[in-house]
Amino acid sequence: MIKTIENMEEFPSSDKPGSFSESEMAEKITGIFKEARTLLHQPSEDMDSNSPCTTSVDYAISKWKPKKSYQTIAFAGLYAIVALVMLVNIFCIFIPGINILFLGYWVFIYFDRNASRSSGRPKQWVKNLRYWKWIANYFPMCIHVTQELDPKKTYMFGYHPHGVISLGALVCFASNGGNFTEKLPGIDLRLLTLRLNFFVPVLRELLLWLGLCDVSKPSIEHHLGRGAGNAVMIVVGGAQESLHADTGAYDLTLKNRKGFVKIALRSGSSLVPVFSFGETELFDLHHSDGFAARAQQRMKKLLGFTLPMFSGKGIWLARGLLPYQRPVHIVIGQPIDCPKILEPTQEDIEEYHEKYVEGVIAVFNANKKTVGMTRVQELRIS
Repeated sequence: MIKTIENMEEFPSSDKPGSFSESEMAEKITGIFKEARTLLHQPSEDMDSNSPCTTSVDYAISKWKPKKSYQTIAFAGLYAIVALVMLVNIFCIFIPGINILFLGYWVFIYFDRNASRSSGRPKQWVKNLRYWKWIANYFPMCIHVTQELDPKKTYMFGYHPHGVISLGALVCFASNGGNFTEKLPGIDLRLLTLRLNFFVPVLRELLLWLGLCDVSKPSIEHHLGRGAGNAVMIVVGGAQESLHADTGAYDLTLKNRKGFVKIALRSGSSLVPVFSFGETELFDLHHSDGFAARAQQRMKKLLGFTLPMFSGKGIWLARGLLPYQRPVHIVIGQPIDCPKILEPTQEDIEEYHEKYVEGVIAVFNANKKTVGMTRVQELRIS
């Protein structure tokens, strides 16, 4: 193992664009984790007894220090874009003259409020920007397809786990950073998010250009109703699951989430479980209690989302808000065909929800020893 880690210095520098392809980068990093004895809580005899690392995976991560690169700059730029949008909004509200124009924009937003329920306004050139490849290679992120999907059907993808921000869903399914269109040709997918996001000026336009839509019944039924080849993706666990996105843990909020199954039955769409191995490794989650915990739950109840307390890596400091550069393997499982039932009974919903849960478990079990390397527990569904 020591020889493998030492030889990391011989790898091509990530500062040079094109040094690695997406698959080569993922293969090399995955190899490091595998050779580091990835069964957690089983320290290696090669580890220094005085090392602060408690597991061999921690040891591997501590030795692998990716250099600052164009990929890191690209990801920091994503945060900068969001921050700039918020500052522009504040600026436009309080500057005389400009706030009148801003008011006109709000009028436009009001009349355009159903754009997020009408399949968005996707711009393929925005989704195909090389920028998204850089962000995908930052980790890196890879999509693994277990079965080709028939473009003559419609699909409802369920993404698990939520993680802190669901970065894998954004990078690999909203954009083409993970080569989704090449891996599943003929599938026109819409990632779904909270409707509230589409009332944030400027940000809403970026989301619509990426093809995002709001996660509502009218939105889903509209897109799936367009016919063959159309699909939607729901991050099923939602805000509640984001509060349990601990490193190495896969705690899914799924047991009582059945509304998406009802819509799938009404539209006759196949359910497709998607499991993102590594999504919960990207940030350190800090659990709160007392007033902070109550505030989070209150926020979730009022707004439909909450803000987990988290940290990651910094650019110049050890700590920051950038995600850790750890591999994320997103496995698309076997589709579960659903009959078209305009008025499904509760028994119908329970039957296909159970099949979906079994599908999620099957994807996890089939891949937990290959790409689910840093887990510290088995899958838990609540």
